Amino acid sequence: MTPHPEPREEPVRLSAPVGLPFPVAWLLVLLMALTASFWVSSQAVPPFLDDPDLNFGLMKAGHFTGYALIGGLLVTTIVAWMPRLRVLASAARGLGSPARLALLLAILWAASDEYHQSLTPHGTPAVTDVLIDSCGALVGIWIAGRLRARVGRAA
Repeated sequence: MTPHPEPREEPVRLSAPVGLPFPVAWLLVLLMALTASFWVSSQAVPPFLDDPDLNFGLMKAGHFTGYALIGGLLVTTIVAWMPRLRVLASAARGLGSPARLALLLAILWAASDEYHQSLTPHGTPAVTDVLIDSCGALVGIWIAGRLRARVGRAA
């Protein structure tokens, strides 16, 4: 009588929402976040934020938090699409890592968003906002990398 081999556990895999292929799902979430950032930047400041100090603090925290989300989504989307798009993999290799490509794209998006604000009636473009956005994106990229490493270790 031969012993039966122990069944092997399958590795933990992240799944895409609503049955979409994993890279497509991340791309859609990223596009929604980028669209929301452009829309929000073109809106007037609500009347309850008339206090300049409160307005300043909330706006800068919003910039940082929004771009942390965008940075994390960018790097996650890049990593998901790299096996399928040679040009994306080549760009990431050229810059040294997907994280650097994500940071570059986040900075370019932040700069274009500030330019977009200069074209809107309520916009107040500022170079400091691009710097705050870039720092937020860097933190979001770092968090996404840590989460990816943790999921990889759990597998």
